[in-house]
Amino acid sequence: MDFLEEIFPIEFIESGKTITKNGNISLAYEFTRLPSPEEISEDSYRNLHYIFHSALGVLPPGSFLQKIDVFFPRVFQENYGQEGYFSDRKWRHFFSRPVLSQKSFLFLSFTQKDQSFQPINTFFSLGRKRFSDLLDGLEEKLENAEVLGSQFMTILSQFGDLSFKRLQDQDLISFYYSYFNLDFSSEAYSTLQKSILNAKNACIIGREHLNIISMIGQGPEVSTSYPGKSGIHVPLIHPLLSEIHFPHIVNQCIQVCDTEKELFRLDGLRKLVNSFTRKGDQAVELQEIGLSDLTEAVRRNGGGLVRFHLNVMVYDEEPNEQGRKIEKILGKMTSLHGFKAMLENLDTTNLFFSMVGGNLNENFRWIMMPSQNAACYFHFTGPYRGDKTGLLLCNRNRVPVYIDFWNPELDNKNKIIIGPSGSGKSFVVNTLISQHFSDGEDVIILDIGGSYKGLFQIIPGKYFDYQKTKRLAFNPFLFKRNENGIFEPGADKVNFLITLLIVLWKGDHYSISKTEKSLLSRIIMGYYRRLNACTILDTVAAQKSLPGMNSFYSFIKDLKEGRISDEEILLGLEYLDIQSLLIVLFDFTHLGNYPDLLNSSEQTLLSDSSLICLIYKGIKEDRTLFPIVSLILIEMVLDKFRDHPVQRKHIYMDEAWSMLRDALGDFVMNMFRTIRKSNGAVSIITQGIDEIEKSPFGRAILQNTSTKVILDHGSIPQFYPLLQVSLGLTEHELGLLKSLRKNDMEGWREIFIKFGNKAFVFVLEPSPEEKIAFDSKIESREKLRRYLEKYGYNSELAIDQILEERREDGTIK
Repeated sequence: MDFLEEIFPIEFIESGKTITKNGNISLAYEFTRLPSPEEISEDSYRNLHYIFHSALGVLPPGSFLQKIDVFFPRVFQENYGQEGYFSDRKWRHFFSRPVLSQKSFLFLSFTQKDQSFQPINTFFSLGRKRFSDLLDGLEEKLENAEVLGSQFMTILSQFGDLSFKRLQDQDLISFYYSYFNLDFSSEAYSTLQKSILNAKNACIIGREHLNIISMIGQGPEVSTSYPGKSGIHVPLIHPLLSEIHFPHIVNQCIQVCDTEKELFRLDGLRKLVNSFTRKGDQAVELQEIGLSDLTEAVRRNGGGLVRFHLNVMVYDEEPNEQGRKIEKILGKMTSLHGFKAMLENLDTTNLFFSMVGGNLNENFRWIMMPSQNAACYFHFTGPYRGDKTGLLLCNRNRVPVYIDFWNPELDNKNKIIIGPSGSGKSFVVNTLISQHFSDGEDVIILDIGGSYKGLFQIIPGKYFDYQKTKRLAFNPFLFKRNENGIFEPGADKVNFLITLLIVLWKGDHYSISKTEKSLLSRIIMGYYRRLNACTILDTVAAQKSLPGMNSFYSFIKDLKEGRISDEEILLGLEYLDIQSLLIVLFDFTHLGNYPDLLNSSEQTLLSDSSLICLIYKGIKEDRTLFPIVSLILIEMVLDKFRDHPVQRKHIYMDEAWSMLRDALGDFVMNMFRTIRKSNGAVSIITQGIDEIEKSPFGRAILQNTSTKVILDHGSIPQFYPLLQVSLGLTEHELGLLKSLRKNDMEGWREIFIKFGNKAFVFVLEPSPEEKIAFDSKIESREKLRRYLEKYGYNSELAIDQILEERREDGTIK
């Protein structure tokens, strides 16, 4: 350890800066926000390259820039102890899953003296200081470093998806100890806990053998990004990042050169090579061509010359496993755009010390290249980290992440879910609903097709099935009185009753004028004034005047026959065809064909259950009942929402396009626009984008829906252009959608989600319990039904029994 202290390169740390024993002054930053690789479009990669290259331009010759990406192991343990059967089992499914975390650091270093290094004259090799006058003019040098660092990071921050923090003294100390301990976990180190041994072919740190694979030659062409495995553009060195699924460190390094000086030197070298070239000496001829191409490219394209270095550090305790990792890295690097790579041998520990943040001037592995090329090798991406709470999904690397559908940055929390037949739409929606319920959020499903009966066999909730054969009795006029026994209809209630009267009177395919709507509003308010007057004067009379269609019909009839002298109502009443209205409403009084439908003696309230399904498949084809019942059910839902303004609430409307037309559609659209005020969200579930386009309210729905969830459309690729136009998808986002994958054997599938202007691909990976519960195969659903009956509809016991049988027969582990 005494030896380590002697060769440790850092002299002191002060005011967020490190000064090495060789005279380097360095500023360090940690990235706190990096976009995920597929989050950035091809054009954005070009823009990022331009910004980064511009930032390099402010660094004077002799400056060093080092980006260090550390990929270290951890296990998923977030949010221990989720409530609810499915949330608990999903959390258990992911608990202790080994995943890689990433930390990214940036060091800017400024030297007192530009000097070339070889392995033999580094501080590690010599074991002594290169400079004895570290303090001479130090204040001015520190000041200059601050100015240059600020200029560089200000330019870099123009790419808005990046955020970073400046490392202060304690952060720097922790970083150096983490580096030498090979442990970048959240624990802040303050001591060296591992010995370091300089072995022949490795640097041995504690029990781990560390090896370094260095880039020693580049390919014929470089670019700012390239299409990755999924066809979506990723950084040039992406295969060396999250695609390597074991701990490693990636270093990207630049030394800014004095371009004119270097061009002069290279011109001289080229002439020297040319003068010694023998005819037919192909190797020397190629060397001359390479020098000529390099100097010509710099002069033609502008920019400057830099020295560049890239390496990957990998470590393991077990020699055979370490060998496998080295082969993996070498394979990745040599297949990467024509790279040439080598495994460091004698100088591994020497290079490890040269790569210490701030000590980059002692690096002895450089490749001269134009600065534009070197900038291509730097990446500014990281894994999607998710939110602190929300629904549990995975990013594309199968790392569990929480996704908050209630993100406060969204204009609204409404969703549209589009999934063609066979895309797993039922499974996705059931999974989302079960997690909402487990998270303590209210969910109400308006369903025409009967798709959720199985869900309610498993999760405790209320399932209302409305059919023509059953007595349907509601009272849309009845709601809670205030503490004085007075009805106070608010604007929402009046608008609902106006819409109901329009549907009854004109039909759901008809609209009315503003004059007619205004007159209906006055009539409704007058009706409740009369009811309130009866309540005050005579309680018995109030009971006889119970709100409902019977009393409302009588009120309008009295208006027509002049028995009411309310000037506010009578003004302009001649513009309303009252006789036509009375003829239609009569059918819903106690003497008409639907005497019970709108005259229940009790207010129809949804239960206090947090999970409710209202299914009315049985009346879908009834052109009279369907629009009326649809409207009343939606209002019942909204009443429940208004009674619990703080609680988070979801309405899922499955295949609800028949509810989205004319007067009924206007009402639903008003709900879309205003439901956020009561902490609610509406989700429309549909099989195809064409259904949205055909609806007269489709465009308005999309404009009031911040979240789009789209499932795999690979079976109907002809709809991609329509999806792009209707949803406003960029070419990059369309590429993400086309790249969706699934694995039926393992049960996971990818889904495309666009939150506002940000699009991502997530993996929906169910727990074994969810696979059983939400499996849409007929044989699987039938088996679950039998087990539910056998175990008294104890869903947990039934599912656990099926799981036990599958483990016994080897179907699952």
